[in-house]
Amino acid sequence: PTLRDRAAAPPVHWLPATVEAATVRSDAAAVPAALAEALAVYGRHDTGAAIPALEALELDAGWASLRDLYLLSALANAGRVAAAETVLVRLDAATLPHGPRHEAWWYRYVLLTRTGRQDEARSLLGDLEGVEGEIGDLARAERRRLEAGAQGKP
Repeated sequence: PTLRDRAAAPPVHWLPATVEAATVRSDAAAVPAALAEALAVYGRHDTGAAIPALEALELDAGWASLRDLYLLSALANAGRVAAAETVLVRLDAATLPHGPRHEAWWYRYVLLTRTGRQDEARSLLGDLEGVEGEIGDLARAERRRLEAGAQGKP
């Protein structure tokens, strides 16, 4: 992406990549070792290494959803829109608990903006602005960024 494309895009957002954060997102007791290793790679914000590490994991359904959430994040942050959209469909965000669901919806917002679907993106951003916590904070900051950009402010 060009500098102009990046200025027009929402900010990069990385999920917390700790075993504790993964356990909270999965409602399970122990993170499989291979997933913990892949999360450590993701935690370095190295999409070139994190994406293949996450894609290579064969996990049970509950853990697969968690892997897909982190994979979605890595793909979106790498600008790999088509691959991220495929993971988002497979993830079925509507079935996730609230926190991970809102995180998946943030990445959906990012993908919508990157594919020029601004009407859908604005609608989703409005929904995300009402969410408590980090995702709601991101959405409200994004709204301010968009409004400042519309007024010609940096």
